[in-house]
Amino acid sequence: MREALSCFLAQDYDDAELVILNEHPSPIQCDIPRVTVLNEPDTRDDLSDGLKFARRRLVEYGDSPMMTWWDDDDLYMPWRMSQAMEHYKFPAWSPTRHWYTLGQHGNMSKFTDIILAANNVEPAILIDRKELLSRPIDYDAPNQGSGWFPGWVYQELHHSDVIPAFVLRWGIPVWQIPGAGSDVNPHERLSATRRFHNEIATEPLYPSNIIKYFREMARKYGDTGNAPFSDELSSRLADMEHGVLRRLVEGFGSYDTEYFGGTYTGGCRVWQCPEELTGVIQTIWGHGISGGNYLEVGVANGGLARVMSEFFDIELYLIDKKYSGNLPVNVQAGRLLEADSHSDAAKAGLEDWGVLFDIAVIDAGTEYHEVRPDCDTALPYVRRGGVVIFHDANQPGVKRTIGELCDSGALGHVATFDVRIGTAVLEKL
Repeated sequence: MREALSCFLAQDYDDAELVILNEHPSPIQCDIPRVTVLNEPDTRDDLSDGLKFARRRLVEYGDSPMMTWWDDDDLYMPWRMSQAMEHYKFPAWSPTRHWYTLGQHGNMSKFTDIILAANNVEPAILIDRKELLSRPIDYDAPNQGSGWFPGWVYQELHHSDVIPAFVLRWGIPVWQIPGAGSDVNPHERLSATRRFHNEIATEPLYPSNIIKYFREMARKYGDTGNAPFSDELSSRLADMEHGVLRRLVEGFGSYDTEYFGGTYTGGCRVWQCPEELTGVIQTIWGHGISGGNYLEVGVANGGLARVMSEFFDIELYLIDKKYSGNLPVNVQAGRLLEADSHSDAAKAGLEDWGVLFDIAVIDAGTEYHEVRPDCDTALPYVRRGGVVIFHDANQPGVKRTIGELCDSGALGHVATFDVRIGTAVLEKL
């Protein structure tokens, strides 16, 4: 589900709402803009038609003029909706081709056995919702579809040969939420989702890093050229990466609503300006770091740690004397140190952890007498070639500290993003 959510937030078309129907007894929390969760446990005795029942409920929800399916086991390129709206013809439209993958490789960790298919699958269809509601929706009647749309949709469907924007994953080890659609007993299928729901029901629903999938698609087809549109696909993905990443970062929300849409105060409560944070993430990727040990000095509400854990494969180590007691991220026991960031307790904690850090964030204070001691405490535990991130880089105390450490040869400047009050990335020399 997090992948589907990320694909939605990554879209370059904003006038849309994602509606998630959760039929499991455990509710899902989500306070992300333009995302609605319908927590409606399915208490019917007969769950054999669960997929059709769920789809009918979603068609009848809301008042939007257009609709499309957004299945949680498939992937969608950033131009999926804008392209559909551009080429749409009444009453329904679908691209001529789409990406298609079978079996275990469908988890997209490896782009093997992915083909460009000529058939048109229902999740790629954009349809006039009012027209759909104006005609009988009888999935059980002869030639009336397979639980997706009534049969007349396929008879009146328009097509365009456009850049593929949809990846159908079939036969993969992913449990869908509706609770039907396979040979597994529906009640057993609902039980099988319990573990998934237990993981996400205790915390708000956040995006996942869909960028890695887009990057791998661009690499796979850009290098091999073994499919039509490969060059254009890889070029388009590369050109859109910054915008996609920025939209994902914004999806986490912030206390500082001015920089996150003006009205939104939910999500992880990230204090950093999204444009600066986007640049930081891309810079670290470009530096060849995709994960490792992560140290954050000055945790506050844990929003940055949560965002970074979505975009990097990292082990979290956190130090703060005033951190929130309800962090939006899981930290292993013993790796959240409640102490003044440059105290003897912090030094002892770093010594006890006994690891070198690939990424370190210095964000506990902005005065020189706070920032410089924090660096003196933390920098010995950052590996050579690792990156150090300074928030509030335009504050005099932070700027002086960065200058001294660069002049001494301890750090080398990599990039500074000065949209608000500055975020700097430096390398441990």
